Amino acid sequence: MHRMKKEIALLGLLAFAFPAVVHAAPDKTGRLAVGYFSPDAPLGIRYTASPRAAVDLGIGFAQEVIGDDPTTVAAGDQAKNLELHVDAGVPFTLVTRDRVNLFLRPGVLFRFIPTYHRATPADPYEKQSETEVQFTGILGAEWFATDDLSLSVGQGIEIVSTKGVDANDLTTGTLDSTTTIDGLQALDLTRIGFHFYF
Repeated sequence: MHRMKKEIALLGLLAFAFPAVVHAAPDKTGRLAVGYFSPDAPLGIRYTASPRAAVDLGIGFAQEVIGDDPTTVAAGDQAKNLELHVDAGVPFTLVTRDRVNLFLRPGVLFRFIPTYHRATPADPYEKQSETEVQFTGILGAEWFATDDLSLSVGQGIEIVSTKGVDANDLTTGTLDSTTTIDGLQALDLTRIGFHFYF
């Protein structure tokens, strides 16, 4: 009888110590979701490869307008250029609780930026597409509002490698690459991601 009481007490302690086993967030293994993690690439999908890992892929566009296209002879020619963003990430679930997953998401974001460049002042401008690469490490939380709809927030660091051009920038000479390390905004309402699982 004394031994049985010990076993019951042990089971009670285990249930208290590991509530995720009883109240776990929904397992989405093998399912696809539409949505996004980064607002820079809002047209996205997610594939959940296992209970602990998923793969994100997203794209985004931004139209950039310049009032005087430097590649044409006529003054005042308007140019409409498209900036393309491609985002990829692999969220790993670290902790599971009642309808909430704590995850670590390494990711990369490519920005293909339209710009105009010439080697020397005597040369004509040529339209080019410069690439900015942003590596991120995000610690975040995914909350399941329903069994199929989740909202995500996160914070972390980013390492950005760029040639220092803005969209439609006019540059002359050699473009030097730069690398910066920045903190990401935490819990910014403009950065809340969502996914709907099928």
